[in-house]
Amino acid sequence: MSGIIIQNTLRTSWKQILYWGIGMGILGVYLVFIASSSDIIEGYADLLGSLPPALLGAFGMSDPRLLATTEGWIVTLFASEATLILSIYAVMAGLNIAANEEQAGILDVVLALPISRTQYLAEKFIAFALISLGIILCCILFPLTATIAFGLDVEHGKIIASILNIYPGILLITTVTSLLATILRRRLAAIGIAAVFVI
Repeated sequence: MSGIIIQNTLRTSWKQILYWGIGMGILGVYLVFIASSSDIIEGYADLLGSLPPALLGAFGMSDPRLLATTEGWIVTLFASEATLILSIYAVMAGLNIAANEEQAGILDVVLALPISRTQYLAEKFIAFALISLGIILCCILFPLTATIAFGLDVEHGKIIASILNIYPGILLITTVTSLLATILRRRLAAIGIAAVFVI
């Protein structure tokens, strides 16, 4: 692998780390700010406790009392919301690997160079995987900084581990979308099937 495609993709798309990372980081800071008030998170946990267990299970929550702790609040809400929002990014990244450039005719020019389609797709995937990792690191940095700023006594390891667990899901969605876009060669069909996959 020459790495030229990786370098070019990182050079042209590195701002996505800032846009998505800072946006998700602000969401994390907001949730940490709410977690600094124990009355709010306990009231929210009581509200969720009144919901039927089947509805809680649909949101991936077995015990609403988990939200009554500061770590539980940050981990549960931020991880679930970040997963949902970053799924949109993952679909867009998967489309950027092949479909967008193929539809614009750029891929035909690139493949005229001494590079195989497999190498091109692999390097694009690696580049977007690195960009996704940068976004995840921003998602970790902002909430941790906020917990220190608000003086919250939390286990930082749990927060870091829960946010890092979002990364494999992003890679999976990016891979599936890229595969669909490569096989179907139609953006709208790939977006539709990828959206069903995410849901």
